[in-house]
Amino acid sequence: MRPACCEERITTVWGNGLATRPDVSNGGQFGAPRPGGRTHAGADFIGYSELRAIEPGNVTFAGVLNSAAGVSVAIDLPNQIDGQIVTVVRMHIQPGSLRVMRGSQVVAGQPIGLMGESGNAQGKCDHVEVRFFRGGQLVKTVDPVTWIANRMGQPVPMPASIQQRVSKAFVNGRVAPSRQAPIRGSLAAGIAGTFNAFTRGEMVEGNDIWFRGHFTGLWFWSGAFTSTSTQGLIKV
Repeated sequence: MRPACCEERITTVWGNGLATRPDVSNGGQFGAPRPGGRTHAGADFIGYSELRAIEPGNVTFAGVLNSAAGVSVAIDLPNQIDGQIVTVVRMHIQPGSLRVMRGSQVVAGQPIGLMGESGNAQGKCDHVEVRFFRGGQLVKTVDPVTWIANRMGQPVPMPASIQQRVSKAFVNGRVAPSRQAPIRGSLAAGIAGTFNAFTRGEMVEGNDIWFRGHFTGLWFWSGAFTSTSTQGLIKV
């Protein structure tokens, strides 16, 4: 048996502190549509009370972030990824329940507060965001479910009819597969979009394939993504 001093620390857990993935609220998925053409930048986990650190790191914020986020905690991971600082943000925490402060060093599974509904939460939830920063500027956010699962070696299987594509350029989401259609949302370069259908729409730069967003139902020109493959997507 390996001596206790040499045991490897757990480096990633779910927000409930376990290796078992908690549920995500209905409509609380990453990428779900929000008013004004926005999309949900995190995932709203439910079904537990005590919030625990997902990964080890340094607490860079603990308090009321803004009127929408409510009481929040931001934890920077110890190592950069591709020259970017990765920050895990938790929002809507119960006021008065914080167990960490700015400057605290935490380990995975350490209690940080209680699930609440501060800010604009529609019921108690653990809103988790995974943000990438470079030079103090937000570069992208990624799906926390996929991020955590992959870090734990538990890749999230996706149904054959749902695929993810990473945008290589800023791309608008439109109500129809045409550049003349109204814009209702957008994806920045480097963001992974989730799609379940495609169609042949307006030809743009020699490509007439458009992807339909799984969560938003909006249409995105496929030429703005790193892969234009329609494999696994439903033809509509």
